Amino acid sequence: MANAITIPSVQVNGQYLGIVPNSLKVIRGKGTTEVKAQSFGSSVQPVFETNQEEAIGHITVQVYPTDTTINQIRQFQDLGSTLRVDIIDPESGTPRSMRPAVVCNDPNLELGADQTITVEFKGSAVV
Repeated sequence: MANAITIPSVQVNGQYLGIVPNSLKVIRGKGTTEVKAQSFGSSVQPVFETNQEEAIGHITVQVYPTDTTINQIRQFQDLGSTLRVDIIDPESGTPRSMRPAVVCNDPNLELGADQTITVEFKGSAVV
């Protein structure tokens, strides 16, 4: 029996990043594949094309606006494209990693009781 990963941990360069539950989104970054038909008389054979321009990993999380998370975001932005982002399954301990990665958005720091900050990382494919 397999269990869904419902409470993953996120680490950036080995630092845990506290995230809003159910806010983690991952695009693996293997690119999209288009399938076309190629004919040889009466037979048809598929041709596969992978768009490598879309082969970029993308991890999005939401965090609460605490002193700790705001300082972490600032630090991650200052480090540029030297980040390693790990998503860790708490049951197996298996990480899924994106390296190198960078904070690709300029997070909107809305402060307040019900506010969150969206942080987007992009980089190599998530493996």
